[in-house]
Amino acid sequence: MKRTLQYLITVTVALLASLAVGQAATYTWNGSAPFDWFNPDNWSPSGVPGAADRAIINSGTVDLTADADVADLEMRGGTVAGPGSLTISNALSWTGGTMNGPGSLVIAAGAQGELAPLGQVVVDGCRVENAGTVVWTNSSFYLQSGVWSNAAGGVLEIQGDYQCWDSDGGSQGEVHNGGLVRKSAGTGTAQFTSVRFRNTGTLEIESGTLYFDQPYVQTTGSTILRGGNLTTPNGVDIQGGSLGGSGTITAKVTCSGLVNPGDPVGVLRIVGEYVQTASAALTFKWRARSRALSSTSC
Repeated sequence: MKRTLQYLITVTVALLASLAVGQAATYTWNGSAPFDWFNPDNWSPSGVPGAADRAIINSGTVDLTADADVADLEMRGGTVAGPGSLTISNALSWTGGTMNGPGSLVIAAGAQGELAPLGQVVVDGCRVENAGTVVWTNSSFYLQSGVWSNAAGGVLEIQGDYQCWDSDGGSQGEVHNGGLVRKSAGTGTAQFTSVRFRNTGTLEIESGTLYFDQPYVQTTGSTILRGGNLTTPNGVDIQGGSLGGSGTITAKVTCSGLVNPGDPVGVLRIVGEYVQTASAALTFKWRARSRALSSTSC
């Protein structure tokens, strides 16, 4: 009986120890100098957040000297800088602070993010690589000489009338969309100001207006208006892929791809010049009385 009890105690202690080792922890940056991410004394409690942990940054400067992985990041203020790549595998909450280059912020496939600026949110010379789903829910953010890259499968959902802009006067910020950018809420205008937008994935506008002050360029993929509108003073250049749906485009449109007004049924208005190159196709769908849906192209 005594041996059995000792055995049970030993097994219980070992099990508790293994659970403690595998349990996720929360580390808060305390801003101590030097500012190395990998210095345990810079975090409270002492330690370095790992791939299963949550990191919270409220203020101060963090020097990311090498690549790091965490499950969750709460970015509330401060600056993360350095050459390293910071990968988020589960959840990102970004309400304030700056991601500075030359490193990158990676939002892994399956991760969920919320871009909800309460103060300044700045991407400055940094590359954001999004393969997860990020919902933009509040206010505006700065994309200063940085790049927001939506990978295939990555989603940036705009749920309001906000602004992404580059205000530093240097090389322009860029959005490279190989996944999905969708404006799903807000009856007013969301803007990309002094930011170049290149689409190789899908752009959907379901509500309000999406405004680009730089040329809107699509080399492949699709631009679909689902009751929303697209406006740019510098032209829509559809070099490949498709343009379709129902809504209003206020711009000069140059098309070398496929235009599908309605998609399937509706009105696509172009307020401005429409230029169709030799490689383009314009397809109309129509419904005759008592007949099935038909189409023709030119």
